Amino acid sequence: MDYQKLKYFLKAAETLNFSKAAKELYITPQSFGKQITLLEQAMGFPLFERSTRQLWLTAAGKIVYNSLNGMVNELEREYEKICAMGSKRSRQIQIGVFNALSRSKIVSPTVNGILANYPKQDISICMRDMSDLARDIVGGDLDLGITVTHDAEPQWRNCETIPLVSSPAQIVVSKYHPWYMKDTVTVEEMRERTFLRMKMPDFMRNELFYIFPCKSIVEVDNYETLCLLLDQGEHFTVLNPTVDRYCEQHGKGLPLPCDNFDFSLSLVYSKSNPHPFLPELCAFIQETLEP
Repeated sequence: MDYQKLKYFLKAAETLNFSKAAKELYITPQSFGKQITLLEQAMGFPLFERSTRQLWLTAAGKIVYNSLNGMVNELEREYEKICAMGSKRSRQIQIGVFNALSRSKIVSPTVNGILANYPKQDISICMRDMSDLARDIVGGDLDLGITVTHDAEPQWRNCETIPLVSSPAQIVVSKYHPWYMKDTVTVEEMRERTFLRMKMPDFMRNELFYIFPCKSIVEVDNYETLCLLLDQGEHFTVLNPTVDRYCEQHGKGLPLPCDNFDFSLSLVYSKSNPHPFLPELCAFIQETLEP
């Protein structure tokens, strides 16, 4: 099938003027008329009636036009979709990683595996605090987030969340804290200490981190400050010790004596406009971090 000749025919059928159709398609009138003649010869019947001043479709030409017009338009629309998909797939993939995650257990194997297995894919990976990470995923500035989630978080409701590893949240203290030598703490002991948490923007706020018994709550701007204050040995916080960087290096996890819940290491991306490469990438990360 000569698609180009069909385009010439459809344009001629719409304009009923070879010179005008040839001009719109950037071809000389002589070449245009020759292509129409070759198409008529291939089909075995005339498509146009011609006079010195007028051009019109034959009965067969009308049938051909009605049959082809919708199909060619649909073909062009699908072709544009495919081109757009290819263009989108080739654009850079922006991945954000929660900076509290363990370097040895999570970050290094994931990042090294992605870069080693997809050297031709343009991938950018950056470490982010939770509030920045959530804002950029929800806002579409990041294609994928590797972070810690739990069911009570409102920011992920319009996102696709793929849990990888789940474990109970625990109280975390530094080696300088009086609880460090304990195996358990009581609710009464929690009420005598200050709870340390990261400050979250309004779209991330939830009641989960306001219900822990404690003497007071101190909010900090980022994870690094949280770690520094934990090192002083005066405060406690609640983290996922299985994947948390501080727990791996300095802290100790203790079971929550109240309102227990699970944290999940998760892949998160916006449902509104996902990168077409994400399903393959997420499957690879799942396999890499399989417990």
